[in-house]
Amino acid sequence: MWYEKIKEAAKNFTVFLAYNANIDAIVDVKEIERLFSYQDYLEADGREPVTIDTREDLLAAILNSMRTGIGSELRISKEVGEWLKRNVTIKERRMGGQIGIMANMLARLGFNCLVYFPLLSREQSELFVKRPNLKFLTPDGWKESGYYLEDAITKINWIFEFEKGEKIFDVVARDSSRFIAASRPDEDRIKSQLLESHIDEINEISDVAILSGYHDVKREYSDSDYMEQIIAGEKVLKRISVPKQLEFASISDVKIREAIVEHIARNVDVVDMDSSELRLILEVLGEPITEEGIIGEYKAMKTILERLNLKCVKMHKKHYFISVSKNYVGKESIEKGYEVARGLCFARSMDLEETWENMRLSDNVEPSPIGIEEKKKLEEFIKNGNEFTVVVVPNKVNPDPKITVGLGDVVSGSSFVIENLLERMK
Repeated sequence: MWYEKIKEAAKNFTVFLAYNANIDAIVDVKEIERLFSYQDYLEADGREPVTIDTREDLLAAILNSMRTGIGSELRISKEVGEWLKRNVTIKERRMGGQIGIMANMLARLGFNCLVYFPLLSREQSELFVKRPNLKFLTPDGWKESGYYLEDAITKINWIFEFEKGEKIFDVVARDSSRFIAASRPDEDRIKSQLLESHIDEINEISDVAILSGYHDVKREYSDSDYMEQIIAGEKVLKRISVPKQLEFASISDVKIREAIVEHIARNVDVVDMDSSELRLILEVLGEPITEEGIIGEYKAMKTILERLNLKCVKMHKKHYFISVSKNYVGKESIEKGYEVARGLCFARSMDLEETWENMRLSDNVEPSPIGIEEKKKLEEFIKNGNEFTVVVVPNKVNPDPKITVGLGDVVSGSSFVIENLLERMK
């Protein structure tokens, strides 16, 4: 197969990744009925919290995510986090955070991965794959996986997974997804003298860069505020010279979201997101989606591409992936990157490692009929001329996913790296 050549070329391709990883504590959403009463449910139902400061906020947020069937994430207070530690049964601990998930996947695929992550505790380090092609930036230089920082704290996110049709109190999940109650420790910072001192070296030895974690920024820190972190991130991005992708993530705080769009998203080549995050960016730009479906999404992606002066805007959905670009890599490279990505995504949905071998498990799975139909709609819409490179690839959907967390990260991380590798191989 053609991807055998990619597999071999990956050994000589280096990816730099920063800033976020964490431990995902997987919790069965049925725990909610044990922890809350029906009266609690009645009082919480209909509320729309923007942060999780109380137990009631947590209940309301989970119910909202189930009702829409769309995964979401909100910041959790230290007090609620401590309450969860005391009261919930953790089903499983997994690698979490966009960069953590992507680094493990790319290292398994044979790519050289250079990771900067400020909270590399012993517990966190144990969840990174143990491979010589994965290295961490530390005060003592680049260290292979297995290394950890003695005094680093562990960041834990609480993942409440639910399946389509699952019922909690009177709310039935519209689709299989998850709600994330995310911790935001004071020690988790974007600003880093260590990273800034190694940018020239990173440019020299890396082929591409993937960045995420800006959504973890808080309004206030013990000694600064959010703008200090965002501006520090902007300075780093302006110095990184290799192709760079931002993995956008849901940000409920409008001020922080505005700062990330204006100072971070404008300084990368590619922005990748899901459909809910697309709407969040448009809100900042003052241009809400006025048309539903793929045509409305395409118009919105064009707006983001032009307003932020990007080379490419990408979006992943359950049934299809779409890329809108200009002066970026070739169309065939993007298509092939997505084809690999959907195979890896299928493997992860089966709770299997994202490897070249497991990718082939989807070879006999038919692409989503919904994705195929949406692709036809957009092709018909733009057939009379279009100045952009537009790619739509229907996904191969697992009807019974064992895991939903990180599927978008697998798609965006693998497709970006592979499309750039393919372009270099031409």
